[in-house]
Amino acid sequence: MSKKPYVKASERSSSKHQPIESSEPLSPLQWLTCIFVVIMPLLFCKWNDQSPFEMIKAYFSAAAVTFITALFLVSRLFKDQIQIRYNKWVWGLLIYLAAYMLSFAFAGHHYSSLWGVLNLPAGSVMTVATFVVMSLVAVQIFSHEHSLRKLAASFVICAFLMSLYGILQHFGGDPIHWWVYASMEERALSTMGQSVGYGTVLGCCLPLCFAFFITTENRKKAMLWAIPFICMNLGILYSGSRLPILAYFIVMTIFLGFLAIFKNKLPTISWKRIGVAYLIIVLANVAYFTEPGFNSLKEKLGMQEIKNGYGTRFIVWGTAFEMFKKHPILGVGPENFGEEFNHIQTVEQNYGESWNLIWHKAHNEFIHYLATTGLVGFGAYLWLIILMFIPVFTFLFRKEDQWDTDNVFAVALLGGFGYLLATHMTAFSFIPTLMFFYLFPAMNFSFAGVEKNVTIENKLSKKGRYAAAAVVTVLATFLVYKVNNVWQADINYNDSRRQLVNYGNFDAANELLETAIEQNPGNAEYWCFRADIYYNFLVRSVRDQGPAAEAKKRQFFDEVVKSSDNCVKMDERKSDLWRARGTLFMSLSQMVPQMLEGSLAAFKKAVEVYPNNPYNHISVAGVYRRKGRNDLAIEELKIAISLRRDIIPAYIDLLSIYYQDKRFKDIQDLINAVRALNIKDNVQFGPNMPTMIKIAQDNKDAQTAAAFEAMMK
Repeated sequence: MSKKPYVKASERSSSKHQPIESSEPLSPLQWLTCIFVVIMPLLFCKWNDQSPFEMIKAYFSAAAVTFITALFLVSRLFKDQIQIRYNKWVWGLLIYLAAYMLSFAFAGHHYSSLWGVLNLPAGSVMTVATFVVMSLVAVQIFSHEHSLRKLAASFVICAFLMSLYGILQHFGGDPIHWWVYASMEERALSTMGQSVGYGTVLGCCLPLCFAFFITTENRKKAMLWAIPFICMNLGILYSGSRLPILAYFIVMTIFLGFLAIFKNKLPTISWKRIGVAYLIIVLANVAYFTEPGFNSLKEKLGMQEIKNGYGTRFIVWGTAFEMFKKHPILGVGPENFGEEFNHIQTVEQNYGESWNLIWHKAHNEFIHYLATTGLVGFGAYLWLIILMFIPVFTFLFRKEDQWDTDNVFAVALLGGFGYLLATHMTAFSFIPTLMFFYLFPAMNFSFAGVEKNVTIENKLSKKGRYAAAAVVTVLATFLVYKVNNVWQADINYNDSRRQLVNYGNFDAANELLETAIEQNPGNAEYWCFRADIYYNFLVRSVRDQGPAAEAKKRQFFDEVVKSSDNCVKMDERKSDLWRARGTLFMSLSQMVPQMLEGSLAAFKKAVEVYPNNPYNHISVAGVYRRKGRNDLAIEELKIAISLRRDIIPAYIDLLSIYYQDKRFKDIQDLINAVRALNIKDNVQFGPNMPTMIKIAQDNKDAQTAAAFEAMMK
């Protein structure tokens, strides 16, 4: 084994400005990687309640990277001399991955740890491992300026295509109905699921497009780069999201500062084009903010909107810090943030936006790492970020008079990486943006030329090489098979839900779900849905008579209970699974009265897991009412109201109990409390007011009914 010294950028080519056309062509592996970079963020995945908008990208990425890595390893096995390129980034990446997996293995809970049931949702671990491997492979196969520029161009092409769709979407065009949330249709969402993800992809790639524009020597080709630069600037504005735009302005200002400070070291780039590029940015903003009609970004830049949007995040960050204090060394585990968050969520959180949803992310990537991986993982994560800056500052302060042109790309990559970090202050990684976090530093070290080469003599015999290649192929095939199995299970599960919810086809839904469970038996939500399907089978069979029918009913009943048992045993931390069990057992109690106790136990467990969710207490109150314990039901409903003052179901249930018990003084006090909340302007109350009016009318209380009707006007 022999080592070679550091290879500097100026030593990789005999000419600092060697024309790209004379460079060697890309290898098949390099082409595959470039194609992957373009295709993965563009994958279509329309959102529905059962299909997370990122998971198709996660599955595809894992399978594609496994295939590319296997080809890379097999190609190296048949060389007599195996060259391995490494740098500080590679070592930092390996340490980071070890720390991340350490937290995954020993923190959190059995269900989501490495030693537990390895099923989804384990998306963050799968995607992190995928892109770490991709980064390590990229360091090996992209070794010269031409190939690195092609990889950089692939990122720009992908972002350009996304920006075209975003612009079309902004002006009312949507040829493939790529909407994600109905309430956000005024935003350009592309395939990211949320506008902030779409804007982040464009913002990360804009500095690279800028670098191509100012360094391309041929004027006509340079003008071609101006087209995506214009579209991407407009696209990021049309995202309608504050964070990507603010982060982009920060990064481009810093980028211009770098160019100005180190002007004397720059190669022959066109300062006129730099001026044109910044003029494009200004004109794009003028065009956008003076555009007639609705402007979502102008609305979101209002102080009240900013306070509403970021006020909730401060509450979330505080809860995440509490999580870190309880698990300071290894954190709660990469997959456990949502469940742990609900367990310690404060009452204050109930008054923020999306309060009744599971917060799977801290909406600050740094705090999220601190909470989920502890000091060990957080330290490795910060060190990885610091390493990104080393190659840039290495060539910034060396004695050569000029940079190589590829050094400009290293600064552009640093700009895109810095942009990503800026968005991480109040957002989180999406599957496509994770690719930037890992591949940009790998490219950065190669562009800056800060790496070492190690040559290993391949002493394997011909048979040994074929045997090793066979092992790699089998392992890769197995991994792709497992990923595909989970992928197909998810597809079958989603199709099963559609068959039942949209078409009422129980038999087709059950067949698809059984296939999904066979493909991935460790997913708790599959078993929860199976219990619902068999409950529907049981209800349909109620009117059937005879011994065979009774046996069938018993079978359906047993399957409902077994499926529900499997569901909650797999993941006892999820409040929504316990509440689903409680609701199911409440329905079963109409046929089998003793199931009411099981319903109460399930709802109490939901309270234990998520104590500050008012709906859990309302559910417990519902069981107490069925048991004739109105006193206990009232206590639970009052707790629910104390957790969120405008929780309408609690008021409706309390009014019903008070009318039933003829507690007229309590009725009047409750009416006064409701009036004080100005319910006609409250989305929680308005749609439910007819129910409250009907309660008063049914009890022949015309005065109260009139009071409620007045609130609706």
